[in-house]
Amino acid sequence: MFPFHIRMGPLALTPNELFTVLAVAICGWIVRRRLIALGSTNGGVLDFALAALGGGAVGARLYYFLPLWFRGQIAFGQLFSTWADGSGFYGAFIGGAMALGIAAKAKGMPVPATWDATMGMVPLGFGIGKVGCFLAGCCYGRLSPHGVGFAKDSLCYVTQLRAGQIRSGAAVSLPVVPIQLFDALFGLALYGALVLLGRRSKRPGEVFAACAVGYSCYRFFIEFVRDDPDRRTFGSSLLTDSQWTAIVVFLAGAACWIRLRLRKPAETGAVAPK
Repeated sequence: MFPFHIRMGPLALTPNELFTVLAVAICGWIVRRRLIALGSTNGGVLDFALAALGGGAVGARLYYFLPLWFRGQIAFGQLFSTWADGSGFYGAFIGGAMALGIAAKAKGMPVPATWDATMGMVPLGFGIGKVGCFLAGCCYGRLSPHGVGFAKDSLCYVTQLRAGQIRSGAAVSLPVVPIQLFDALFGLALYGALVLLGRRSKRPGEVFAACAVGYSCYRFFIEFVRDDPDRRTFGSSLLTDSQWTAIVVFLAGAACWIRLRLRKPAETGAVAPK
């Protein structure tokens, strides 16, 4: 909708980076309070932050890269040389969760409660970040007469131009479904639901499981409406990579949730999100 690319020496500022930084700052502030309530020190909070960022970055990159490598579309040696070419949300989610779990174990903190305190923030960060996607014109939906047209230099505009769907010099792209806004609203709604669940639950890990189940359900169905060029399939036109991943994550999250619900409630549950 309003893409921008501001050069600052060797760095550049785009809507994606701006709202990603904003999301990290807001979520980090809330997560710090939650981890302190669990018994972490300020230094420990920094360790968790580094673990989440490192694990998330590696997971996001591998999730994007490995399917291309399996299909023979890219050489394994390009893993690092093309690091900035793409990433995947599911990879960041899984990689970040694994790194946080390892960090919690190393510090002697309860892993399920740590996941609740940290990964329960993911929907809020996701919702804020998708505002940047809307401004940048990426992660968009299918063509729709009731949709939104994106400005020049946006991914939507450039993709349609290369496909011959619009002529050179067109003011905006053809109207598409603004999936990014749906994503943002869903992220905020899921975060609100997790906050309420966290205040009532006495089973550590339940918030994290609910987050995985809720997002996977949404992602599976919203993929049918998305139309950006990063959507890929494992040799099938029926489901995308993200939909297959959503099925796996949903089943794993649902199994964990059911197992937790069968357990006797703890005397003190997960830290209530605030």
